[in-house]
Amino acid sequence: MTYKKLKSKRPIDSIDREILRVMYGAKKRYMSGTAIANKVNLSSPAIRPRLNNLQSKGIVKPQLIGGKRIFNRVFKNSKEVRKVIAPSKILWRLDIKKKIKR
Repeated sequence: MTYKKLKSKRPIDSIDREILRVMYGAKKRYMSGTAIANKVNLSSPAIRPRLNNLQSKGIVKPQLIGGKRIFNRVFKNSKEVRKVIAPSKILWRLDIKKKIKR
């Protein structure tokens, strides 16, 4: 499964900086979204858009772990059943390749 890189114009705020600080100081190379959310005192659903924004800026990168889950889902205002394929687990890591000059 490939993720499209979306261009995000949302600036990095203090919570995003805290996420990066937690990831940089982590003993493990990869961290789950739930582990990051617990360290930053946010919920798991609140952390995902922030990680997606950092991914679109090229700062973090997802790593898909395990097999794929396949399930059927009915979306709002539709009677159509669609097949959804999702990874079993996503871990995140920093993807900074060059030093930032201040």
